[in-house]
Amino acid sequence: CNAIHVEIRNESNWFKMRGELGVKRHSACIVRRSKSGNLFTAFIFDLQIDRSCMNEFKVVKRCLGQNFTSIAKAHRACEKACSIRDKKGPPRDGTIATHFN
Repeated sequence: CNAIHVEIRNESNWFKMRGELGVKRHSACIVRRSKSGNLFTAFIFDLQIDRSCMNEFKVVKRCLGQNFTSIAKAHRACEKACSIRDKKGPPRDGTIATHFN
């Protein structure tokens, strides 16, 4: 018996986010040493609904919320946050998806 295993993934949200953010911001993982010394802070770029124009998005730099004790932990947090960002896709403005999307 020759078993063939196939993994099917929907990566359309990944391509949408890459198109909205741009190649450079989509792949950016920013890690900075905090002023206190031994702690590191991590940032990624994300989309946020622009309150002035409800149908448009703006690119924001999002802090991942905590200080990390090593560069490796900060980079792992960036990778995890980027994969979550890319799985959920661009934010919706509260409308239900139609066939025009």
